[in-house]
Amino acid sequence: MSVLHIQYSQWPNHGVPEDTFSVREIEKRVMYPVAPAIPDCSPIVVHCNTGVGRTGTYCTIHDTLQRIVSGNMPGLDLAKTITTFRFQRDGMVQKPEQYRLCHDALVGELEDHISDGSPVEYLVK
Repeated sequence: MSVLHIQYSQWPNHGVPEDTFSVREIEKRVMYPVAPAIPDCSPIVVHCNTGVGRTGTYCTIHDTLQRIVSGNMPGLDLAKTITTFRFQRDGMVQKPEQYRLCHDALVGELEDHISDGSPVEYLVK
């Protein structure tokens, strides 16, 4: 079994990175692994110190992008997505700044697709 391990040590506990670039690059690595030994990156395991703040933030970004790609436009409802995650694990996305990071990362990713003319479908293999 091949494993892709990504450690993002610059994401502060109970905080957010300065911008969305690194989080979005990690998402691209997960969705499009460059190593031929890793043809499929599922399942994905995400964890931080407590498994709720940073974990919930990343899972929200990942889940929402996956739903957009599949054509599920109601998937853009971040509040509903986070509420669903919180039913599964209390405390997912702990801070308003983390909620904002989810929003900004999604907007940034979609803007990148619009500006370079690539369809959103490129997010899917």
